[in-house]
Amino acid sequence: MEDETGLWYILTDLGDDYVVPDARPDASTVLLSLPTELLQEIAEYCKFSDVHSLATVCKQLHPVAIYRLYTTVALHAAKFLSTTLHWTLVDSDVTTEDFLDLCTVSESAHGRILCGLLARQEHLDALRTLIICDTPTSYLSSYGRHVNMIIKDIISRARGLRHITFPPLGYNRPYSLHHADSGASNYDSPLDLKEYQWPSSLKSLRLDVLPENNTDLRTLLGEISSLMIRHVVHIPGDETLNIGLGSNLRHLDCRWHFYDGDAIDRRWTLMSIHNFITALSGLESLATGIQYTPQNWGKIVRMSSEILEVYINIIKKLKRLRELKIYGFDSREDPEFTLEHSAVLRFANTCPTLRQVILQIPDVHRYTEADIMWKRCEHREAVTGEAPIWLPDPATVQRWKIWFKVYTTAELVEKRMHQFWGKERLIPSLIDIENFGP
Repeated sequence: MEDETGLWYILTDLGDDYVVPDARPDASTVLLSLPTELLQEIAEYCKFSDVHSLATVCKQLHPVAIYRLYTTVALHAAKFLSTTLHWTLVDSDVTTEDFLDLCTVSESAHGRILCGLLARQEHLDALRTLIICDTPTSYLSSYGRHVNMIIKDIISRARGLRHITFPPLGYNRPYSLHHADSGASNYDSPLDLKEYQWPSSLKSLRLDVLPENNTDLRTLLGEISSLMIRHVVHIPGDETLNIGLGSNLRHLDCRWHFYDGDAIDRRWTLMSIHNFITALSGLESLATGIQYTPQNWGKIVRMSSEILEVYINIIKKLKRLRELKIYGFDSREDPEFTLEHSAVLRFANTCPTLRQVILQIPDVHRYTEADIMWKRCEHREAVTGEAPIWLPDPATVQRWKIWFKVYTTAELVEKRMHQFWGKERLIPSLIDIENFGP
């Protein structure tokens, strides 16, 4: 602190005639002598414009700039062209190359981002995460045709691409596998997933829905390690689910919904879901939720003893599972969190490899959900054979009563919160624990 104060006095005592010294002549040499990894880390904290300017005046920093600018790219497929340039696509002779030329002169920043990515193969080689933010919406079907060809080209040439996020679609709309350009009005053009050349480096795929016909995805789905489906998957009855997922899959995020018939139909459908997930024996993290609409069209059922048993039977088969998330864990009739606590303990006892459980609990009053995390906690001083304890996130004040049932005093609760969660959460003060505890 004394050194900082001394430096402050030196800087504030400078006379009015003080002249800022010129940069050292070897400054650029010193900068370039830093390891590439450190330069990339520095660039991560700089604005895009600053990185671009730096690369413009120093050719040796091009690799660092490329890494910063093109490692993650978000493409807004509906906004590559300005509105005025859309009309040029009425001419049927416009090629995809012409379309890209229009993007370079477009007033749309999204079009220039696209052109920058395609300008050099080095830019595509740097691409690791591609986020396609929207579908190629246009009142001209030719727009969607050009965009589909461009995205196919990007994915096939990005040799280091690891993660792709496809855009949200309309309610329960599939991705198209056989896109046809009819020339008619096509305001909401689908993305065409047919005949893609998927890079061998691809590990993660995020889709809005499962494609209706996934023949062209089977090679990809057999190799990826992570799959997330945003929308609930609707399955009719006892349909056999086989989309080609392979044993390399480590992370699955997928929710299920079906319309309930009689008890036999429900049993068959639940068995289909069970068989689909348990076939993925290499899963290390699973996020799932099962819900069904009863035969009489009453309230959607998200949690029941039957569904809980399905979850138990699923994770019993997953010998590598470490993280589990359950969507729609309805605990409105569980004010003491007894059901929640007992469910977590059942999961833990069924699957000894589990380290973390997240229960997504609906808040019917606010039309939102809250993710409640439970974690396996082991005392540093635990004796051999002592079972680990499962405790909820200390950020959820309502569940402090569970901590007090285990540790009884505020002082001990605070100590254990620091021990188990101190690296992940800001632990409340002892005064807060005493005031807001049970």
